Amino acid sequence: MAVTGVRWPGVLRTGARRSDSDRQGRSRRRALWLLPLAAALLVSCSMRGAQMTQSSLLERFERRSGLIAFIALDGNVATTDQTGGRLAQLTGDAGSRDGVRRWYASPTWSARGRNLAFVRFDQLQDGSVSGAVLTTDSAARNPQVVWESGELAPVYLYWSPDGRWVSVLSQRTAGGGAEGGMELGLVDASGRLSYKPLDTGLPLYWAWDPDNRFMLAHVGGGAASGGRLTLLDIREGTQKRNFNVRPTRFQSPAVSPDGQRMLYVDSESGSAQLVLRDIEGPGLDVLKTVSGSAFFSFSRDGRRVAVMESSSPQLSADGTLRVLEPRRLERSVELDDPSVIAFFWAPDSRRIAYLIPVRPTGQELVVEPVFAADPDQLYMHLRVMDARSGDSWAVATFPITNGSLNGLQFFDQYTRSGSIWSPDGNWLVFSAVARGGFPGIFLGSASGNLRPRFVTRGDLGAWSIR
Repeated sequence: MAVTGVRWPGVLRTGARRSDSDRQGRSRRRALWLLPLAAALLVSCSMRGAQMTQSSLLERFERRSGLIAFIALDGNVATTDQTGGRLAQLTGDAGSRDGVRRWYASPTWSARGRNLAFVRFDQLQDGSVSGAVLTTDSAARNPQVVWESGELAPVYLYWSPDGRWVSVLSQRTAGGGAEGGMELGLVDASGRLSYKPLDTGLPLYWAWDPDNRFMLAHVGGGAASGGRLTLLDIREGTQKRNFNVRPTRFQSPAVSPDGQRMLYVDSESGSAQLVLRDIEGPGLDVLKTVSGSAFFSFSRDGRRVAVMESSSPQLSADGTLRVLEPRRLERSVELDDPSVIAFFWAPDSRRIAYLIPVRPTGQELVVEPVFAADPDQLYMHLRVMDARSGDSWAVATFPITNGSLNGLQFFDQYTRSGSIWSPDGNWLVFSAVARGGFPGIFLGSASGNLRPRFVTRGDLGAWSIR
């Protein structure tokens, strides 16, 4: 393991030259000073097992990797780096005043930079709610309202790959007719163009084409059966193609990173099958027969597919996680843990983080002191697996916050629009109930060799892609 990004400032004295003995002496002192740091780094890179406490000294020299957006305890949107430094509050008006209750939700990063989108809600005394989408500039600052509505309440955001659009899933409010239905639309990230509706249905899931040409939508019928699979033309705002298939037993479809293929579950043959199909052309491969419901995702390099099968169409504790290589299915790898409820590909496409619930065993649950120890809380094991071998290791056991728990049943859709991984693949961000009983943003080391560390108070942490 190499130490990078550390610069040692020299003492600059005009007109003076350093002798060889001076330089050698400084080098020796510098080497001695580095011995404890080097020893700690060697321990952290050794065999996985007992986790060591993260050193505040190491944090000072830790290379920063992107930014984490989160909802602060006061309901406002904020960002921070992984050490808790560079803390910036983007909004400051959450709360109740003059009969209006305001809060923020859904911080979502753009794929190409550090633009951030999030939702603002205002509730009046009569109970009516209006929603708005805000975006920031390339430095994740200066939020501006780019769309607002009293008839549609935005519940989920997903940037286009080029950062021009924010696709928005909204729920119709009482003033918009068909109360309770869902609408998918496009919001111009700059705020210059008007909102563009694309489709309606319940439920509604989708994936962007990486070249920004279309969205692949799975609409209607629920996760267990039925519905339709459609290409939505972004330029025209219309249905481009309605595939003649019977999508069943899945939620969000997937589009390959090269934009050429798609993944879905089909029941045309009479049994549910995970299908890899050319978007334009006749190519079609059945990857496996699905038992129960399937949740799936391409690795970032497109070479592998992770699929979790569950006996329940939604949040459950009985998912089996497998990694498939479409070109060589005989190389499939199955994870030993049988109770996966969510998974997340690493940026290097070689590892997968996953969650399994802690099952009561009658023994006292042992957690790190930074977390709340409360038998009434729901705890999760956060683990990482090697996608090639199936080997896995522990990262953290923590009490999950209600905000994070609510999104887990739709994790396959959320992985299309965000990541819990740091851009360099060294860390994982998660929201947990801290020892004081409040929600906190925490980091886990992807190597499994360091104990979890507290970053700041807040919930719904989301890491920038870069």
